[in-house]
Amino acid sequence: MDTFEGGRSLYAKQMGAAVEIMEIIGRIRNFTVLLADPEQEYSARARQDIGRLIPDLSRLIDLAATILPTEIFVELSTLASSLSNFIEGIDNGHIDEEYPVMLGGRSAKLALLIRSSLGTDELSEESLSLFGSTQDFQQLSKLAPEHLSTINDDERSTEN
Repeated sequence: MDTFEGGRSLYAKQMGAAVEIMEIIGRIRNFTVLLADPEQEYSARARQDIGRLIPDLSRLIDLAATILPTEIFVELSTLASSLSNFIEGIDNGHIDEEYPVMLGGRSAKLALLIRSSLGTDELSEESLSLFGSTQDFQQLSKLAPEHLSTINDDERSTEN
């Protein structure tokens, strides 16, 4: 295998690992919201579900140590350590209601590190230059979600 093929293969593995990491972190974030609210009827189930994700998270940390930049590995490890402390607190009757907010910030930082290391924005800019305009894309990114729901309402009213 030549260097170019090896680099492409590594990039594909990094991309796959990054997607899997963010999917697991997203699920964990959802469960921590449920766990942080002691009155939540699904908190016991969320505790079980988050426990089932820990082995996956551990595997992904090992994978990150192998194929992702050090900064991503460190951030993911720090996130996992804070999650462990949060779960230990839950198990001991101490609920940190602010943890989901902190986890949201950590996961956003992790996502930005991943995007930066994989060149996501650079690749997107290149795609836009080939297939569209960055100005159109920037206008779409600034569009308020409320505006989109108004458009749907307008379309439905003209259909009737």
